[in-house]
Amino acid sequence: MNYNGGRAKTSKQVEIGALIRVPQGWEILEVEVLSLSDQRRGAPEARTLYAETEESVQRRAKEAEARRLTNEAMQHPLKRPDKKQRRDIQRFQRHQGE
Repeated sequence: MNYNGGRAKTSKQVEIGALIRVPQGWEILEVEVLSLSDQRRGAPEARTLYAETEESVQRRAKEAEARRLTNEAMQHPLKRPDKKQRRDIQRFQRHQGE
């Protein structure tokens, strides 16, 4: 996690307007703090306290499209290799290492 370009620490006081980079799976969200709350609330209410930056939305969409195209280009086998095919693969891999 990154807070205003620096390291995020638990003791850090969050300010309105701060930019926070949050890793989430394959992606990194960049959100801006819009307002603060004195009490811990549920996720639907917490989402109203921040907004993802437009640049972050565009970057995530571009990266998702690149991942989708990469996955489409990869040929997936129609079925798993049977026992004889697995042995042939293992034999081939052993001979490649020599």
